Amino acid sequence: MLNLTNLLGNLALMALTLTISLRPLAQVFPKIYFLKKLLSKRRLIGNTSALLFIFHFLTLFPYFPFTADPRDRIFYGLLAAPIMMILFLTGNDFAVRLLKRKWKYLHLLIHPLFLLVLTHKGFPSALLLFAFVYGLRFLAYKKITLNSPLML
Repeated sequence: MLNLTNLLGNLALMALTLTISLRPLAQVFPKIYFLKKLLSKRRLIGNTSALLFIFHFLTLFPYFPFTADPRDRIFYGLLAAPIMMILFLTGNDFAVRLLKRKWKYLHLLIHPLFLLVLTHKGFPSALLLFAFVYGLRFLAYKKITLNSPLML
């Protein structure tokens, strides 16, 4: 049971990481065509992350030690859960039309969600993912492009 829980949690984290880093990846590596194709599927990848999270949570639910102790990593997973559900429930075309411009601002919650999920995951892997994602976002912000030898 624990292996399935860890697998689902890691898959959810990988999908969330891809969701948050896909646009900067496409900006930093503009010649990689595959990234541009994936960019159009970013919302789907984010919703997949949420579904994997739900399954991750459900595998633990019967044995779940609910905690309010910030020293426990599970606490940060519990804080991330409502944010993930809000993003999942509004990650569709209907919500985009309904919320209009507010939708974009609501989905900026992906950044605190990512930080909570990384804290839930623990170190050192969380530190490496943080450095990768926000380093990449910094490169994209500074409009630094890299010519990749991989022309996909």
